[in-house]
Amino acid sequence: MYDFLYIKEGDRQWRVPFTEILYFESHNKYTRVITPKKVYLTHEPLSLVQKALPTNLFMRIHRFYIISLLHTSSFSNRVAYVGNKELPVGKQYKEVLNNSVPSLSNNPAYCTKLSNYDLLALFRKIGFN
Repeated sequence: MYDFLYIKEGDRQWRVPFTEILYFESHNKYTRVITPKKVYLTHEPLSLVQKALPTNLFMRIHRFYIISLLHTSSFSNRVAYVGNKELPVGKQYKEVLNNSVPSLSNNPAYCTKLSNYDLLALFRKIGFN
């Protein structure tokens, strides 16, 4: 499994590690890919982008947003905090969000079941290369 995504912007393909992506935002027929250093604009709909993402790292929270669970500091039924941004949680996504993320409140055993890929991503996020 890859730990990055190539994002086509114009005639160029940019290699962006999953650990750098904060969130994706639908913008008409385009998708904005938000990272701390750069914002990419690709001519792909959000639904197609979602299919290319690992479900253990990214989650759809709204018809306009997919968030990185690595960069989500907190969330409620109405809002998710990703980086320094407050993003809305859609009504149809709140239950999926609450039941799908590793949480001590919904399934403590899940928190200890990390794949090698998850561990690699976690170590990269905290600076171990």
